[in-house]
Amino acid sequence: MQNKGRALLLLIVLVAALLLAGCVSDPKVHEGREGFSYTVSKAYRLEGQRVRDVHCTGPDEKFVLIVGADTVTRNGEVYEFSLSARTRSAYSMLINYPDGYQYTADSDGMVTSSNAMFVRSKGRESREGFDVFELDPQYPKPEILADAILLANAPEKERNPLLYLMLLVLVGVGLFALIKPEASWRHSIGWQFRNAEPSDVALIWQRVGGVIMIIMAIVLLARAV
Repeated sequence: MQNKGRALLLLIVLVAALLLAGCVSDPKVHEGREGFSYTVSKAYRLEGQRVRDVHCTGPDEKFVLIVGADTVTRNGEVYEFSLSARTRSAYSMLINYPDGYQYTADSDGMVTSSNAMFVRSKGRESREGFDVFELDPQYPKPEILADAILLANAPEKERNPLLYLMLLVLVGVGLFALIKPEASWRHSIGWQFRNAEPSDVALIWQRVGGVIMIIMAIVLLARAV
């Protein structure tokens, strides 16, 4: 009966820790240009290519971009691109739209169209004997594509094997304190005294400490991946 109670307590602790870890690991929201914000999914394989979903939320619209190494897909529309750098502070990017127009976008705020001689630099427009090109409203602006591409191609966090080992040890110690509180008390405190026995309160605090260590380990793991 006592073992069943411990198993039930352990199950409740693990479920609570996993739910807490899920809350902690919600996707980060990135603020971008043109009033848009972005959340980026974990990388996955699609037709042999490593891709990420970028959820784009603007003032009046929402859509999802599937960003690969050199293409962006939205509702079946494919935008090809080349990227010379992978940071939002310094980059240069070439974007080919489905309608045949070609743009370059860079970190200095300049967007150019090779077909219409359209130049917009830091909010100023210039004409050189050509009509200013109006982007078809069905297509996202180059700044939005550029932000999504940079976020999706940002280097992933390096995984430290030592961190995972430490978390594994933390979970092990926590489980030991939760399942065997008396033995845990003897290893942590009882060895300092001769013929000492733990009180009921001491055993409760051993279990509480074990629960805290397990939750800490799962939350840290969720933040690390």
